[in-house]
Amino acid sequence: QLKGLGSGDDPIMVDNINRHRKNEAGYRFRNSEELTAVGKSRRKLEKERWDQVQEDPYFYDFEDIRQIYEFDRRHQYHFRDEGVTRQGVQWTEEAFKERYDKMKASADNLSPTSKKKTNAELDLWLSGARPPTFRREEISHQAQFRDTILTFARINNYRSRLWDLKQERVEQLTDSNLQVLVLAHLHQQIVRLEMHLKHVERDMQSTAQVLLIRRLAEVQYADAAEIRMLAQQDLREKEMVTVGKVEDAEDSEQAARELGEQVRGLLRQRVYVERKMEGVMERQRNQREKADGLLQGVEEMQNKVESMHYRQRGVVVPTPYGHCQVLLYREADDMVVVKLPKNKQMQMRMYLPLAVCMQIEREISESARVAMEAEEEASRVYYKAENELRAAETQMMADEERTQRDQIKFAKEIEEEEATVDLTVTQAVKDARKFLKRPEGKNEITDRVLKALAKHEKTVDHKIRTWRGEGKRPKKFKNHDRLWYRISQRGVQKKLFLEEQASLSESEARNAIEQKHRNRAEEATFEFIIYGFLHEYITSVASEALKAGLEAKRRAEEETGIVFPDPPHMQYEVYHVLSNWWMSKKKELQKNLEQWGARSAQDELRWEAEKANRNKLMRDVELREKLETEKRRQEELCREMMKEEAYCRRFYKDEMKQCLDERRQMRASEIEKRLFDKQLKLFEEMQSSKYQIAGATGFDEEEAVPGGMTAKEHRRLQLKKNRADKQRQRREIEKMMEEDELSGQVRAELRKIEQQAALKKEMELYGMGEGEEEMEEDDRSIHSDFSSEDESEDEEEAAELARIVEAEDLDPDQARELRRKMRKKRRLEKLR
Repeated sequence: QLKGLGSGDDPIMVDNINRHRKNEAGYRFRNSEELTAVGKSRRKLEKERWDQVQEDPYFYDFEDIRQIYEFDRRHQYHFRDEGVTRQGVQWTEEAFKERYDKMKASADNLSPTSKKKTNAELDLWLSGARPPTFRREEISHQAQFRDTILTFARINNYRSRLWDLKQERVEQLTDSNLQVLVLAHLHQQIVRLEMHLKHVERDMQSTAQVLLIRRLAEVQYADAAEIRMLAQQDLREKEMVTVGKVEDAEDSEQAARELGEQVRGLLRQRVYVERKMEGVMERQRNQREKADGLLQGVEEMQNKVESMHYRQRGVVVPTPYGHCQVLLYREADDMVVVKLPKNKQMQMRMYLPLAVCMQIEREISESARVAMEAEEEASRVYYKAENELRAAETQMMADEERTQRDQIKFAKEIEEEEATVDLTVTQAVKDARKFLKRPEGKNEITDRVLKALAKHEKTVDHKIRTWRGEGKRPKKFKNHDRLWYRISQRGVQKKLFLEEQASLSESEARNAIEQKHRNRAEEATFEFIIYGFLHEYITSVASEALKAGLEAKRRAEEETGIVFPDPPHMQYEVYHVLSNWWMSKKKELQKNLEQWGARSAQDELRWEAEKANRNKLMRDVELREKLETEKRRQEELCREMMKEEAYCRRFYKDEMKQCLDERRQMRASEIEKRLFDKQLKLFEEMQSSKYQIAGATGFDEEEAVPGGMTAKEHRRLQLKKNRADKQRQRREIEKMMEEDELSGQVRAELRKIEQQAALKKEMELYGMGEGEEEMEEDDRSIHSDFSSEDESEDEEEAAELARIVEAEDLDPDQARELRRKMRKKRRLEKLR
């Protein structure tokens, strides 16, 4: 130490202390005296830190929180490859030393500037991987603190969730009880309605049977009319064919008379059914009127059921002057007595009909329903736009994924082609070496050597001839020079031959790959032209031609009146051919009728009347089909609306859950932000203090922050404050317990007096012969919970006391004296 070398300490003791710091549990000592000496030395060096660690009841094992430690253990092989040195990666000494040597060796091969930078990064990595003992202890304490905070945070979240579930259960039970009451009343009224509905159902069934009979009669009448028309056509055809056959004409007339009798019988049956139908419709109207009357009674009973809620005392109901509390219900004229909101000058009660309150409640419900429908429509529009946007994004993502796959496939093909080129070159070099070992290869090398020798001799002769006396005179080649040159050039020529073969094989492989790429590009171009451009061009031309043909067919149908509905894609050329054929056939038929038909004016009138009746029946059938179609469409729309309503309800429920989750997260973030701001403010005050409050946190020279108190000094000061706070709190608790016992006795006596007075006033309120003014005075003093007033006053007193202490900066004794005076003043006011 006098020579300036070392610190003067025993190197063996220094080594023992370092090993003991690294691993106290695995420290190997020779005897107990050595272990005792190491402990004393560490206590002498570390002072309060040693005592604090020895007296600490907790065991710190992790340098990170449990989740990060488990994650590092699962992925430790990947983190080792990346050079991460956290505790969970679990580096062994051999692996750590091997990586350090490898990084050190790679840094030695760099330039001086890069080597300096790499060595600095290596030292930083080494210091992070093997922190000093005290710093490692601080890291472990911080990890344990974060783990504890995380555990309590999870417990608080669990308790908050339990409280939310409890509140939701209370709400569900309240709604369930209300629904049970409503259903019980409905079950009492439903028996009478079911009896009336059975009678209506029976009448409706009989009406349906009559309508079915009427429909069948109409169908039979239409069939008979059609049969009659066919019979008359057959009659005319037979007359044209069998002219002069009277017997056949008489038979046909007889058949016509019989058909006429059948038609008249059907008409009489139709008239009978219509008259019977009128009676059924009259009974149906009567039953409908009865059902409407019963429905009105049901609505009145429903209003009475709803009014039961407003008749209870203490219920808050809406009024034109705001929400008021019900005091009394007068059943004689359906009037409710409500208490207007509190006023400092006076207290008033108001008499108004019950229907007014119910109407205001319905208006509020209706306005809420309208707002919900508007919100639902806006949500539907928003989700429709969101779905369209998501579909477009999905399509774009699919296109991008397809492009990425093509790029990956192309990159993989490039790698395979490069591997093929390497394999071809390697195989060519092997073949060239095998060729050189054969006589043909040796002859080839000999020829190359001879050619190189001849060329070199020519070069030397040219230098000799062109020498001008400058420098060294070139020597002429001799036999031994030629032998030496041939021997030296043999290896060179072999190497050049191998290089030529490798370059030749590489160029051939490259040319083949380029040819394959050119073929692929040509195929892609051809496919683009055929399947892209030509497809779009042909499709557009065909679609335009198809539209033009359909438009020409539509105009021709409007002009000529001849319509061919099937097939719907018929073109104008086909329509022109069919319309010409139709017109020629029609002209030919008209000519035959004019030539052979014996029609009279009466027949034409009769045919026109039959045609009009048939058209009328067809229109009625089409009208019924349209009505049935419209009814089915409305039913489908109702089902879709019910599905949409269920979906909206689920959406509102999920939206409410998400909103609550976000509010809880915002509340947690706000609490964390406040704690952080408070700690930051405290740290800034410590930093700005001239007494260096935010001083060093360690004992090593590398870890210490110059100028300030150490962490141990802060800890010692904190322990002293905690001990003084515990003593002060114990004294305050004893005095508060005595004060609470006295205040509890006083409150019990006052509560007893107030209950007796309230009971007396309540009995006078419901008694007979008392004036209106006494009832109003009694109503002012009646309340449901006598303890809530004391509790609220205690809370107000505590809040006011905290404000006074904070404003006037009082000590605890002065605050307790002020609280005792305030309680005494409040008791005297109650006794007065």
